[in-house]
Amino acid sequence: MRLINYAASWRKTLSDSLILVFVGASLMLGGAGRNHPLLETVLQLLALAVLFRVMVAPNRPLLQGALRGLVLVAAAAAGWFALQMLPLPPSLWQTLPERAIPAQIDAAIGWSVWRPFSLTPDVTGAYILALLPPLAAVMGGVLLRDDERKRLLALIAALALAMALLGILQLASGGESLLLPFKTTHDKFGIGLFVNRNHQACFLLMAMPLTLTIARSARDAVWRWAGFATLVMLALGVVATASRTGLFLLPIVGCSLLYQVGTLYNRTGLRAALLAMVGFAALVWFTPAFQLVLARFSIVADDSRLDYWNNTLYLLGKIFPSGGGGGSYRQIYAASEPLAQVQVEYVEHAHNDYLEWLLEMGWPGIVVMLALLIVVVVGFRQMVMHHAGDSNRVAMAQAGLIGLLVLMACSMTDFPLRMPALAVLGGVMLALIMPASFQPPRPRARISVALAAGMGLLLAVPVILVGGAKYALYNNKSGLSVRLAPWIASAWSSYATQRQLAGDSLQAQAFALHALRIEPMDAEAISNLAIARLRAGNTAGAAAVMLAGAQLGWRDPIVQAWLVDQGIAQERYDITAHGLNALLRIHAPSDRPFAMLNMLLQKPGGRAALVETLAERPGWRVGFLNYLAKDVSEEFDAIEVLLIDLARAGAPVNEDETALMRWSAADKGDFRKVARLWKLGGGQGLVGHPEFNMRGGPLPPVAAPMVWRAPPLPGVSINLDQLSGAQLANGVTIASDGVASGVVLAQTLALPQGRYRVTLRMSQWDGPDNANLSLRLTCRGGEALALPLLWRDEGDKAQTGQSYFSVDSQCDGQDLALVLSSSQGQHLAYSVKFLRVDTVADRGASAH
Repeated sequence: MRLINYAASWRKTLSDSLILVFVGASLMLGGAGRNHPLLETVLQLLALAVLFRVMVAPNRPLLQGALRGLVLVAAAAAGWFALQMLPLPPSLWQTLPERAIPAQIDAAIGWSVWRPFSLTPDVTGAYILALLPPLAAVMGGVLLRDDERKRLLALIAALALAMALLGILQLASGGESLLLPFKTTHDKFGIGLFVNRNHQACFLLMAMPLTLTIARSARDAVWRWAGFATLVMLALGVVATASRTGLFLLPIVGCSLLYQVGTLYNRTGLRAALLAMVGFAALVWFTPAFQLVLARFSIVADDSRLDYWNNTLYLLGKIFPSGGGGGSYRQIYAASEPLAQVQVEYVEHAHNDYLEWLLEMGWPGIVVMLALLIVVVVGFRQMVMHHAGDSNRVAMAQAGLIGLLVLMACSMTDFPLRMPALAVLGGVMLALIMPASFQPPRPRARISVALAAGMGLLLAVPVILVGGAKYALYNNKSGLSVRLAPWIASAWSSYATQRQLAGDSLQAQAFALHALRIEPMDAEAISNLAIARLRAGNTAGAAAVMLAGAQLGWRDPIVQAWLVDQGIAQERYDITAHGLNALLRIHAPSDRPFAMLNMLLQKPGGRAALVETLAERPGWRVGFLNYLAKDVSEEFDAIEVLLIDLARAGAPVNEDETALMRWSAADKGDFRKVARLWKLGGGQGLVGHPEFNMRGGPLPPVAAPMVWRAPPLPGVSINLDQLSGAQLANGVTIASDGVASGVVLAQTLALPQGRYRVTLRMSQWDGPDNANLSLRLTCRGGEALALPLLWRDEGDKAQTGQSYFSVDSQCDGQDLALVLSSSQGQHLAYSVKFLRVDTVADRGASAH
């Protein structure tokens, strides 16, 4: 009997702890992103277990008031997702907005088939499964008793503290892989257990009001102060993310915490709180993370998000009010993405959950959002009214509302709701807000338990199959993926690519058609189908598919390569240039595109298309100009015309873009072209950057003409001087151990025949005198000429030295060098402010 009671008690403990386990697992695993589908599968299975626990609980919550409204909103969203997967006849489906391109693809294939409303029905179905974790968090959270609710908030606060500390360590380590559980491009920031710094910042901000609530409810003063210290660490964790949204929201959340504790109505407390906030700001102001965030605020106009939002608003005007269906954003956006904005990575999200939701959901999405907002307002009002005498419960509801508002604010600049961790935390916030009444405790009938278990198992099947199929797909096991989930289009298109590479065009075509039957805008399937038709000798059919696929955007390399060839064949060089631009933007191998762009340079009509493309300043522009450097002497006339045309088009090249050309011309002894390229690149004067007004960083040991270099010399250090906050240097510092001697600073010049004055201004901070520094001019292939300096004292340890020399016709290209002599072991330190050369009429030393 005792054993039976123990087992029953153990089962109850497990049942009561299930929601804690679920939320804890969600926060630790749910920020890993879409590259870890098995983790998402685990969370969805745990969510099903929580929902089963709610359905069979003896004191199941009554679905009334705001809670009933919340369940209805979730049901409406799931219902609309389900309706989007229902097939429609072609006569109706093709009349929907933004269905013209997929209709043309169907026509190119020879189909006239019924299609679901959604352009991506397989992803739409996955959206239904994605609703399980936040729904489980809401229903499971509502079921909790007061003591269990406090334990849940304490768990969230503890995990937030751990993630904040981990984020600070990650920032300090500079991306140490041992501290990064998931692969991410944000590895240089404090991201905790997320792959996105904005999501980490959002999580910590949402956890702050919950932490404050737990701290205030603690009876022991030690725990209260520990809670307040945790708030400080969470704020530091937000700074460590270097998230602009996080830093912007941090003081706003801080003010909401003051409201939460009533400090806004207490002058003494308000002064103390404001003093603490000022102290915190002073503490973090000079930290590298804070300075990085401030620097990122200065370039907000260049943020790609602005492009995403503008483009999404444009697409909304075309596709509203119907929408494209759940998960269709990526394909719809790619089909209309401007070529000038194409980068390597696909635009997966709008970085604004509201815009993305409306694009995919249409007018029903507005209804769902408004209904959810009404439910939150009504639920909070009901909670405050029903628990007016329970200050702890009201404080939890306030914390939940603040956390929910933070999540809503974060959703304006990113996609936190797409992360299971933050979706679950949002569900917890809703549970804190929702008032709930419960049925009298009574055992559930066996039929009810069986039905609940059956529903859970029924949903568990697609959860497991989808998770396994995605895992197989990410591990290049497309064959297994299509067997597990044959309704996933990307699995079929990936399988088609594998068969195409294996030389099996028949199977590749069949699998590509499978993918297109599910998703009509699958670009990978389109290119596989076209290749299969080409290999089968169906040139016309392949061309029809390629032309239809060309409307899906710029990202498919096979389609773009085909368009390039078609443009050349038809002398439509604008099409050729656009295709090559697209290939290079998605980082296709550059050798062939650069060679074809060079071919366009040789054709009058092609050069105009090339100039138009280069004038957009694509990321590969420097690479192409460097490609031209190898033939700069032979093709100089064409290159010169290109650079002049770019200047006329308002996109002139700069000195960095012509550096390799100058270097190549110098290696071939053609210094007239070096001088011309220097001017075409915007260079001024006879010496490049005579005042060293360059970007900070070490000087290179070798460099192109007109660029300073610092040849390695043991015992000597060369550093650019740069004032704090300045973007450019204003001099160079030379420090020596007094033993070394040799060239410390040099530049290759392209001086024409004439007479010149060289001027050196410097300050000496250590050493016997300035006799240890001298200037030397060497003609290419000739002897070095010492340039004796006549010094003039400028005061404040500054001196200016001058020398005169002439260059004759035999001196084609010169190396100007600053030479340091040994001081017999006495340390030397100089600060050079400028070193320039000017044309004069005076006679002086002659360089041959």
